[in-house]
Amino acid sequence: MDRQQVGADAEAAVAREMNRRGYRVVARNARFRLGELDLVCRRDDEVVAVEVRSRRNGVSDDAIQSIQQRKRSHVRQAMELWLAGRPVDYREVRFFVASVVFGPAGPVIDLVEDAF
Repeated sequence: MDRQQVGADAEAAVAREMNRRGYRVVARNARFRLGELDLVCRRDDEVVAVEVRSRRNGVSDDAIQSIQQRKRSHVRQAMELWLAGRPVDYREVRFFVASVVFGPAGPVIDLVEDAF
């Protein structure tokens, strides 16, 4: 499996997990000049940006630590741009990080809510 396929499979696995938790995926791979939002999800009056990190094998590293301050800033700015084009029908904006490791039994997802 190549790197792009691993990333796409990880995002799909996290999208399923977010659906299982009651969220609806409203955008995937929303691209902006500063970067990309892997997933944007909604549940009731909250909007969540999910940054997805994936590994083909091995163990999950600390997902929060893998995202440096510059990346966090880019994700926040991209979310601001994404929200600017939509009605303000939300009360809360949150940022999650999902670490996905593919092993013999399938993907293992570690979801960190309110990561930054």
